[in-house]
This record gives sequence, structure tokens and C-alpha cells, in this order.
Amino acid sequence: KQRNQRISKCETLEELVDCLNPMDAHYYKLNLRRLVRRNVQHGESSDPKQLMEFRQHTSSKDKTTVTHWIRFCTAFIRNSARLRPPMALKATTSIEEEFGFLFEYVVKDRALRNFYREKRDAMIEKEEKERNDRLNEMAKKSSSELNVSKSSDSMSISGSSSSEGSTLHLPSVRKRNDSPSQP
Repeated sequence: KQRNQRISKCETLEELVDCLNPMDAHYYKLNLRRLVRRNVQHGESSDPKQLMEFRQHTSSKDKTTVTHWIRFCTAFIRNSARLRPPMALKATTSIEEEFGFLFEYVVKDRALRNFYREKRDAMIEKEEKERNDRLNEMAKKSSSELNVSKSSDSMSISGSSSSEGSTLHLPSVRKRNDSPSQP
């Protein structure tokens, strides 16, 4: 909400650029620095065109991916310029709701929404599988490295890859009321 309030208080393009891209660098997901002319002294092109640069997407040779990214950026710019601004989102708004609002109120393209939803779901599924694989690998590694054995009087813990003398013997622990049985 504070960010939206700061943006709404901007009265000039320069103020907006300073608000969204506060440092004189172009490494922002949405780089607006080339909308204002003052960066010529920092080695940027003196091209008179005003540019917005979307730097978030990874490089791709896939025609469908590139086409959808171009459509997304174009719809985002076109609809942001012609439609009234959306209301500020509540701090409790979930990522899923933000995703839905972006496509419902700004991009307004169901095919793009479905494309990016499928990509997001596939990415989440892949990340979960990789995480589970890492956890399973760690569990296998842990179980093969530790050899725990119990006996009636002590517990031994030893590393399977260690040499002799690396076994730790822990005495058995009895509860206070556990006394040797008396006849």
C-alpha cells in the first residue's frame, strides 16, 4: 500500500522513474530509466526514443514462449495506459489472487492467463519433485552414514565410513522409579 501511495504522489515522469528505479542502473525487472534523458552522461545511448525495458523473462528460442511474452508486455502497456488504475491490493492478498487480478484487470487475456498458469504449475511441480528428490537423497545418505544399535545396557552410534575407535557409547538411561526388580 505504501508503494502504491508513493507512486500515486508522483507528478512527473522523472519522479515516477526515481520512485520505481531509484538507482541510476538498468538492472530492474521493469527498467524505466530510458524514459528520461538524463542518463546519456552515464554511457547510455543518446537515442531520442523513450523506452521501457522488461528484463524479467529468461532468454528463449521457443516461438510460443517468446510470442506469449511479447503479447503479455504489449497488453500490460496498452491496458495500463488506457484503463483506470486498479485499486491497491491488501497486504493479505495471496500470490494466487495477485496472479488472477493481473490477468483479469490489467492484461485481460484468458489465453495468456492459461499459458502462464500452466507454466507456473509445471514449474511448481518440478521444484517440488526436485526438493523431494533432495530430501530423499539426504535421508538415504543419513541412514547409510549412521549405524544405530541398541543393547540392554548401552546404545552405540558409529559412522559407517569411519575407522576403528570412532564409536560413541552412551549409557542406558533409567527413569527414577525404574529400580532393579526385587523379589
